[in-house]
Amino acid sequence: MGILEMIRALLAGHSSGARSFVKTLDDGGLAHRSWSKTSCVESCPYRDYLQYMKRVRQRDERLGQKSSPDSERVLIATFPDARLNAMKTHEQIDRRSLALAQAVADAIDRDPTGVDLERARATCRRWYQETPSPAVGEWGRILELEWEAIRPRLLDPGEEGRRLRQSSPFCGILSPRERWEIYRRVAHEPQTA
Repeated sequence: MGILEMIRALLAGHSSGARSFVKTLDDGGLAHRSWSKTSCVESCPYRDYLQYMKRVRQRDERLGQKSSPDSERVLIATFPDARLNAMKTHEQIDRRSLALAQAVADAIDRDPTGVDLERARATCRRWYQETPSPAVGEWGRILELEWEAIRPRLLDPGEEGRRLRQSSPFCGILSPRERWEIYRRVAHEPQTA
């Protein structure tokens, strides 16, 4: 069996976390490093394997050895959507947060019953009862206003808007699918200077 077939077989048999992947590597007779220091990466179905290959490559470079075969390159050629996501910058997080807020505002704009806005108000009240904090208290005061006064605060691209969105009570309005589509779209937008 060639390396490509081995990779496909290992990935096909891998369905959960790092422990099962280590077992898959062991069962396949592939040497590997300890997973205790492996960091988590976001939203890649092949993250365990890619992280493993990244560690192997780093170890080999440290020892002055060439990794052979270059399984990461083969994997990416085989599965073009497989990528390790680098840590997000503050700018990327702010852009994603603003995009999510825009989607929430659009959903509330389309909701004539006001259910989504009331959900945010209920969430804020619950948070404040559980753990009163200045940020949640501020949102509580903002959410006492009419939607027309709340919307610009939620969508403010400036420092105040960024600060408010870090503790936004509008969770649960977007579906997981809607959120992930926004994550993907924002991740592929060009960086601004």
